[in-house]
Amino acid sequence: MRTNPRCEMMAFDGLERMGFEPWMPLCRRHVRRRYTKSRRTVLRPVLTGYLFVRMPVDKQGFTMAKSVNGVREVLGLKERGLKPLPGEEVERYRHFAESGVFDEARAKAHWRRNADHSGEVYTAGDSVRVKDGPYAGMKVVFGGYTSRQSAKIMLELFGMLRPVEIDPAALSGAN
Repeated sequence: MRTNPRCEMMAFDGLERMGFEPWMPLCRRHVRRRYTKSRRTVLRPVLTGYLFVRMPVDKQGFTMAKSVNGVREVLGLKERGLKPLPGEEVERYRHFAESGVFDEARAKAHWRRNADHSGEVYTAGDSVRVKDGPYAGMKVVFGGYTSRQSAKIMLELFGMLRPVEIDPAALSGAN
């Protein structure tokens, strides 16, 4: 399910009130407040703008879900018919979210541990393969390096290319 910008929690609550079973993978991020400079840990969605929802695969269920405040689009409701996401794909994301793979502190620690092993350098547009992590085995397009010691890749999620930040040590040249 696709949500309006920054409306994941509003859509989540609305879907739950209508009797659906929504789920959203969350990660822990450390943020610093602008004026007080205090630090705190917040939970943020891993896939911004998306929710997973267990619901009946029929037009009535899709119509009810679409009417929820914050929901932009119900993925799968196309002219070719209803196509739900396979359950094992959702369980894969659930497993990674529960094990803390998406957490920012863990990713930074992994980067520091493996910084000397990530000797390959890629240029934007290169085709690379992800070695480990939640996107292991996927062939993606390299988008460049960011200032936060991570790499940006273009990943095809739900039929659209989405930019995702990943540890450069998790990438290898595509075969």
